[in-house]
Amino acid sequence: MRGYWNNLAYNFLGVATTGNHQPLLVTAALTAPAFAWDDEGKRYFAQHPHPDFGRIGAQMGGSFAMAGLTVGFFSAGRMVSGDRFRAATYDVSQAIIVNGAWTQALKVSIRRERPDESNRVSFPSGHASNAFAAATVIVRHYPKLAVPGFGAATYVAVSRMAANKHHFSDIVAGAGFGYGVGRLVTRRNSRAPDAPAAAGPATGLSVVADALKTEDGAGVRVVISF
Repeated sequence: MRGYWNNLAYNFLGVATTGNHQPLLVTAALTAPAFAWDDEGKRYFAQHPHPDFGRIGAQMGGSFAMAGLTVGFFSAGRMVSGDRFRAATYDVSQAIIVNGAWTQALKVSIRRERPDESNRVSFPSGHASNAFAAATVIVRHYPKLAVPGFGAATYVAVSRMAANKHHFSDIVAGAGFGYGVGRLVTRRNSRAPDAPAAAGPATGLSVVADALKTEDGAGVRVVISF
């Protein structure tokens, strides 16, 4: 926990750095044509209502579920001795916080109206971005969980269309953005800024008292480190 907040700030700022430009550009390239499918997606779910699908997905990717996952998963990781699981829980908690902050900032800045006209925070989908951020971290630590991990994330994302809360382009943008955040956090946390090795060896000159008693009496030592 000593470097948690430093790492969190490090990862938050990292979203806008050149290391994350590729997933952002790919997300933009996929989102642009997705706008053409917005009306068709809305029409499909209007003609084929799935209320349970929308309700379950809303609960799985909602704020309370994500907060519970962040706190519960992280706490579990502190009590388990396995290094991989500890690292995964640490990264999941940071990815969800970083992703949530950025996604909310985008929502407030863009102010796109939801399909049900309930408010103007539709783009990008927070449920989709949170689900894919968490799934990406888990899969990068446990590659064998790729199918269930991304399957669950896709379920949450598409459920937001079934609930008439998001356009198709909203969930595409959210999924891509969340994937980028999850990828970035796991990559940057593998060389966290608070790691002792990151700072390199200390250099300097020091003069200390020599505690070794000799026939010549007391003395001093000159220590040079580089």
